[in-house]
Amino acid sequence: MAIISHDYKDLDMLETIIVKNDGAPLHGEIDMYRRIYYDCQKSDLLWHFWHDLRLPISINSQSEIQIDFLLACAYGILIVEVKGGKVGIDDGKFYFSRNGGNYMDRSPFAQADDYKFAIINNNLLPSGVFVATACAFPHTIMSSTNSASILDLKYKLWTEAEQTSSKYSFAEFALDVICKERQMKNWGEVIMTDRELAISISPFSQNRPTFWNYSEENYATIVNWLEVQSLEVFRAIQQNKRIIMEGGPGTGKTTIAKAFIRKYKNLRGVYLCWNNLLASKIKHDLEIANIKNCQVEQYIAFLSKLSRGKDSISFEDFQGASNCIRTKVNEVVKAYRKREGFYPFDFIVVDEAQDIFDKGIKDVINTLTSVDSRGLSNGRYLVFYDTEQGYRNDDRQLRVFANEISDFGAHYILNENERVPSNKCLVHCANKILHAESHEVCNIIEDFSLSNPSCIKINKCATYREGIGLLKDIYLRAKSNKSISDYVLLSSSALRCGSASFYDRLADIEWIKELTHKNLSLQSETFSLTTILSYKGLEKKHIILLLDADKVSDKYELYIGMSRAILDVEIIFLKK
Repeated sequence: MAIISHDYKDLDMLETIIVKNDGAPLHGEIDMYRRIYYDCQKSDLLWHFWHDLRLPISINSQSEIQIDFLLACAYGILIVEVKGGKVGIDDGKFYFSRNGGNYMDRSPFAQADDYKFAIINNNLLPSGVFVATACAFPHTIMSSTNSASILDLKYKLWTEAEQTSSKYSFAEFALDVICKERQMKNWGEVIMTDRELAISISPFSQNRPTFWNYSEENYATIVNWLEVQSLEVFRAIQQNKRIIMEGGPGTGKTTIAKAFIRKYKNLRGVYLCWNNLLASKIKHDLEIANIKNCQVEQYIAFLSKLSRGKDSISFEDFQGASNCIRTKVNEVVKAYRKREGFYPFDFIVVDEAQDIFDKGIKDVINTLTSVDSRGLSNGRYLVFYDTEQGYRNDDRQLRVFANEISDFGAHYILNENERVPSNKCLVHCANKILHAESHEVCNIIEDFSLSNPSCIKINKCATYREGIGLLKDIYLRAKSNKSISDYVLLSSSALRCGSASFYDRLADIEWIKELTHKNLSLQSETFSLTTILSYKGLEKKHIILLLDADKVSDKYELYIGMSRAILDVEIIFLKK
């Protein structure tokens, strides 16, 4: 077939480098460059080829790795470490024979293995891609690497004998090494198509910069950007490509999601959530951080963009039964995958997954994060959820769906609230509401009124007019303190019902604006207004909850609203 070279240097340029450096190791590389390039060109297989591939991955005391040659074909990848000049071996230690014998600090075979594991451990490749290593000593005759046959690595050593032979090509040698190591490790018979291979090796492309090294300084930078103390948690998830994190409000789920995206900022990803406002907030945060390779989408909008013709999907499709929704989503992503030019996402982040567990997200992850439609087992994804915030979580079997995904990745439980210490009181009060029986909610609210905790204030208004007057007093107080942007008004669903609802009356007031995805990040001298459920996943220092006094027992929205507050919540119960 052919060789696809991903190296921008030509032979004339390499020869110029050799003249300037006049070194045997570089002579070895140019000799190998000629042999690899021309031998692979004649091969029956399609080979991809890199020379002097540098990746900024920290290893040992190095801040980057430098791979002499990397070759890739349908059977896997071969990393080749080259040592030019005369090389010897003495009691298992390799040395350069010129200049009186200069021992190498590390075996060339071990060096190649270091690079292999650096690539694997830093998640540059899908798990289905096999990686082997070899060494080339093109100026050395060496019959074995160890007197003990079981330790002899001659089968993956290219020497002067092979270099000067016209009967044995380097392409054949590379394929032999890959296949022998596949057999030794019981890798199986599956090989990649040309398209699957191109997708798998895309992170190595030189027109796509890579920044996968995460030193302690890098971690600190991430944490500073997040403005939370999640260093230990974030460090703990670095070695996992498939992560499922469960945690309640304030445990740092969304902030860790942004850190995960930042880590893979040069890979192609997508962030999904059910809430339009949350999607807008994340999109704004990524724009501020100048992270451009992760598209942020509301779940239905994302699927609508993928769908076409008879496989199209719309908002109306999501009003039916859960099993019908999942069937439709499965059809959409499978049809999208078959289109020409399809490439899987390098990663998917799902935030507030409890809202879409039963709406096909499992099929989205499985189909769109993998070369072989097995993304759940070999893709790269991060899923956050809190079943307690899922509407009718028991009826929808959210825990069952969460467990189905958790079986394929590392499952973490975040049970420590990351907010300020004074918020602990609010967390306690919100949890008290969550775990109460419906008939107990009124009594708990009454207890809050009597005990008057610093984080909660209860107001009961006999009329809508009285409620608006109370809001005006809070607004004027916030304006005098220059803290209007720290407040948000959250209305229960009940107050938005009807053609002349209380919600609509508030939205028409000049010092109140309805919050939308377009104005979410804009500074304003007005109070922002939205519904409790529309604000899931977001938070403010001061939350004002507007609730229907006749529906106090609706603990779900009350809990969601209280858990949006960082410092305190003021609850206003209203009567028509």
